[in-house]
Amino acid sequence: IQKLEYLPEAHTDFVMAVLAEEFGFIGISVVLLLSMTLVYKALILGRYALAKEKYFEGFLAYSIGIWMCFQAAVNIGASAGIVPTKGLTMPLISYGGSSMIVMTLA
Repeated sequence: IQKLEYLPEAHTDFVMAVLAEEFGFIGISVVLLLSMTLVYKALILGRYALAKEKYFEGFLAYSIGIWMCFQAAVNIGASAGIVPTKGLTMPLISYGGSSMIVMTLA
């Protein structure tokens, strides 16, 4: 998928840069919209569970949503050069065995 081979290990840490190169602004916007929709749904689910006084389920949904949002923000910031590279994968997109399994189970 990567044409110019400028980024080392592009399929892991810099997958958003490769997606931006390949699909442009529209592609990145779609990926971000889908990712933020997933985070929004987790937060709504957490609010709904807390309203039903199911505290464990509510806090679990909140923590998964915040975790995915933080990890995506750090990955996008590292791809854009705003923050230093930390090695965090983009949730459900980047290649990484243990990260992919944990995100899928969450």
